[in-house]
Amino acid sequence: MELQGDCKCAFCERSLESKKYGKIEQDVEHFRPKASVKNWPVPAALKKLGVAPTAVPAGAKGYHLLPHHLFNYAAACKPCNSVLKKDYFPIAGAYATDGSDPAALTAGEQPYLIYPIGQVDDDPETLIDFHGTSPRAVSPEPHKRN
Repeated sequence: MELQGDCKCAFCERSLESKKYGKIEQDVEHFRPKASVKNWPVPAALKKLGVAPTAVPAGAKGYHLLPHHLFNYAAACKPCNSVLKKDYFPIAGAYATDGSDPAALTAGEQPYLIYPIGQVDDDPETLIDFHGTSPRAVSPEPHKRN
């Protein structure tokens, strides 16, 4: 929890309960889904911007080699994990569901979700900033901007 910025959700950064009592409103999330990966329903506003994630290959069974890898875990609030993220993992590259190292997968898969812990992904502060409470993309690189 400390690695995630003082008990914040990995996705929305909402403050979660304390490390001691947080189990009530947070989940230990598998960043890359362990059992199955589903095609992300792209919102209309993002489609207009040209965001088109790679289709999940038929028969993809999830990242079955990563369920216990430390860098495939993150704490997430219940709404982000159970309602929004679910079994989605939108990427721009090719799915590598047989991979066993999250850091090695990041470059080829080009995830649309930012992994906030450690050096596995780009520093989130180089990708987004906030205008008040509204996030905005700051990276000039097309995929990182999306």
